[in-house]
Amino acid sequence: MKTYLQSTAVSVGGSTTPAAALWFAVLCLFLSACGALPEGSATAGFETAAGAGDGANAPAVLGSVQRKPVVDLPALRIGALQADSLDPARALSESELEIASLLYQPLVELDALARPVPGAAMSWSTWDNITWTFRLDPDGHFHNGELVTAESFIAGMMFLADPDNAVPNAYLGVDAGIEGFEEMARGDADTISGLVATETYTLVITLNEPNSLLPSILAHSAFAPRSAAALAEPESAAVSPVGNGAFLLGELWDGSSPVDLVPAGDGAFLVRFEFFDSVESMYKNGSLDVTHVPEHKMAEARDGADDDRVIERTAGAYNYISFPNVKPFDNPEIRRALSLAIDRGHLVDDVFGGSKVPADGFAPAGSMGSTPHDCASCNYDPDRARRLVAEAGGFGVEALELAFNTGHDHELWVQEVGAQWAEVFGIEVIFKSDGPAPYFESIKLGTMTGPYRLGWSTDYPHAMSFLAPLFVGENNNTAGYTSSAVTDAAGKLLRLDNPYDEQGSQMVSIMTNELDADMPIVPVYADVSMRVLSDAVSGIHLNLDGTVRLQDATLAN
Repeated sequence: MKTYLQSTAVSVGGSTTPAAALWFAVLCLFLSACGALPEGSATAGFETAAGAGDGANAPAVLGSVQRKPVVDLPALRIGALQADSLDPARALSESELEIASLLYQPLVELDALARPVPGAAMSWSTWDNITWTFRLDPDGHFHNGELVTAESFIAGMMFLADPDNAVPNAYLGVDAGIEGFEEMARGDADTISGLVATETYTLVITLNEPNSLLPSILAHSAFAPRSAAALAEPESAAVSPVGNGAFLLGELWDGSSPVDLVPAGDGAFLVRFEFFDSVESMYKNGSLDVTHVPEHKMAEARDGADDDRVIERTAGAYNYISFPNVKPFDNPEIRRALSLAIDRGHLVDDVFGGSKVPADGFAPAGSMGSTPHDCASCNYDPDRARRLVAEAGGFGVEALELAFNTGHDHELWVQEVGAQWAEVFGIEVIFKSDGPAPYFESIKLGTMTGPYRLGWSTDYPHAMSFLAPLFVGENNNTAGYTSSAVTDAAGKLLRLDNPYDEQGSQMVSIMTNELDADMPIVPVYADVSMRVLSDAVSGIHLNLDGTVRLQDATLAN
């Protein structure tokens, strides 16, 4: 067995399988809820000497969190939009995920470059990328003094899978491929067979098949440990969480007031999440250390602030055009022509005022393993588009039908795409809209007759979080596309000793090259995440999912 050292300085749906049904339900929820869409012998983990926790500083009273006074510390003030619960298993919104990242420490954490590093587990190892052994820090404690053990993580994952809890993040366990997780999520089992505590501080996780990216997936807050106190009173985790992270809750949360997080150990400041009813009102506040920027104010923010006061990145969320497997859309050259006929730069400027970026690849820009500009047919070339259609013998239809779901202004950009197609090809474009439920049911049943709008967002910061659910496998992909070359490359990546190095990127390139040749979808645009910082804060970064990374933040006196 190999050991990797690392300094401690990112799903399937569309088939009739139970796992796919769970994924498709999540897909429908995600796509209908967002307006434009909010990381032989093998070792995929790292055996690392990590700093042990300070057991002497752990609170002595079990069952109740030992609070610290919040008035003695300056506050790093974070603008927040939505938080329905502080339970990490239920964290969905950016604010919920940001709060959970400070309150809880999962087995694995991600560094500023989205590489997996030790969290509650000091090390992990695997022979085959199927059976994984995580060795926990024996000095780890919950904020109420309880020990963090292997059973704490098993309890957390069983809570996640238990269908009686109706946890929205349960699909992540299916995504990870933990043996027995899907069975429990279906209600067919009372335990997760792939989770075993071989010793107090040793957790063995067995997967259904090799997955070298398991450490990246387990860094999600949904896989946080669960204390005995939280198990005894499940609803308490929503307003009075007992975590094991770098910060603890300062006061019982009432569901609307600011959330004050106090350092669990030595810390120079507390973190205060202040809630607003809109990005607009948050941006106007003017006194926050970290604030969202309204889409229509992004250009102004770029021009009006110092370069180091505005941070932004392309988020791992794409809107794209998908196709039914019917003529003429079963021809890759027709799909390529439709892609080449979209002026994405004009679209994002005209429809979104520059608050989005043109999609130029199949894997989100900046995701681990991705290569910039991996879609050669994502540029605007109307002459070539017309030539490809002519060479294919035309569309064979009098009009193109372009579908989208209603309710979230998708018609604005879809109609722009249709207008561009009409202008380039001189063909009528008919728009078909439907409510979210019947729309996604039509996709699931395969009854779409023309191109249709969809979107996807990554769950962990690696290109595979986007590529695998859409394109890998025969039964479990949402794009309805299969390719042995794509599936084989994905399988090789998931068996690598280290999927985060050059070999992993090579496998991703094989996949995207094949996608570029077949054009199973037409990427159109990607979301942009942006924050404005005060002069007092530094060390703030943005994650691929659009959340703020606060672990390295510093606050000036």
